[in-house]
Amino acid sequence: MLNLDLQEYDVVLSSGPAAKFFQPYDDQLRVHYIHHPPLASLWFTGGLFSYLVKTVDRIETSATPHLVANSELTSTRVFRHYGRKVDRVIPPPVDVEKFSLDAERAGSQLVMVGRLENRKRPRMAVDAMRELPDCTLKLLGDGPLREEIEQTAPSNVEVLGYVDDHRLRSTIEESTAGIFLAEREDFGITPIEYMAAGTPVVGVDEPNTNNQVDDDTGVLVEPTPKAVVAGIRDVLRRDWDRQALQNRADDYGTERFRGDLREFVETVYF
Repeated sequence: MLNLDLQEYDVVLSSGPAAKFFQPYDDQLRVHYIHHPPLASLWFTGGLFSYLVKTVDRIETSATPHLVANSELTSTRVFRHYGRKVDRVIPPPVDVEKFSLDAERAGSQLVMVGRLENRKRPRMAVDAMRELPDCTLKLLGDGPLREEIEQTAPSNVEVLGYVDDHRLRSTIEESTAGIFLAEREDFGITPIEYMAAGTPVVGVDEPNTNNQVDDDTGVLVEPTPKAVVAGIRDVLRRDWDRQALQNRADDYGTERFRGDLREFVETVYF
C-alpha cells in the first residue's frame, strides 16, 4: 500500500488484522475493516518484536477515523486493545450461493473443515469419535497435526487433507452434521458454509461461534471430548429444517456484505 498513489480517491477502504500504514490526504475518508488486532497483541509473548508491533499498531489505529469490525468478538477486542469502540459490526461475505440442499445425506457422516493445528482443536473431535463407533468423521484440512492424527485416530476418522472446492462442497452437503471447535475464532466462515448446505453445526460455546450458532442452526458445546460426543448425539437425534438452515446462511452472503458496507460508507461520508 506504501507504493500506491491513492490521491484521486474520495474514500479509501483497507482491510486486514491491523491498521495499515496509510495517512489519508486532507479530504479523504479512511475506513478500516478490521479482522482482529495483530496476533502479537492478542497473544503477547513479552518479546521486543511483539511489543513494537503492538505499539506501532496502536499509533496507526488511533489515526484511523472509522473502524468496522467483522464480528462482535473483534469489536470487544478492539475496545480492550485500543480503548475505542468500532463504528459498526459487519460480518464478512461468505460464498453461500455455491452450496446446495440436493445431495443425499450419508448416514451418520460428520465433517470438520479447518487447518489441523492446536487452535482448531482437531484432536478433540478425533477423541470424541472414539466414543461414537457408529459415526464417521471426514477431516478436511492440512497442518502440523496431520501426521499425528493419521497415526493415532480411530478407524472411523478419515483425514482427507487439502481438497478442492468441489470436494469440500460435496463433503459438507453429504454430511449429517459439521463440527467447528476453533478457539475464540474472530469470525468462523466454516459454520456459515455448513448452514448454507443445510448441515447443522456442533460448535464450541465460545465467542464468536456462539454468536453464529443457536438452537435453530446447531448445538453449542463446551470444549471437551465428552461434551462434543453429547453434542453430536443431540444433533443426530433431532429433525432439522435444512431450508431454514440455508436461509440463516443467506444473512452472510456477498450481496448483503456489499450493501451493508456501502450503506455505512455513505452514512459517514455524506
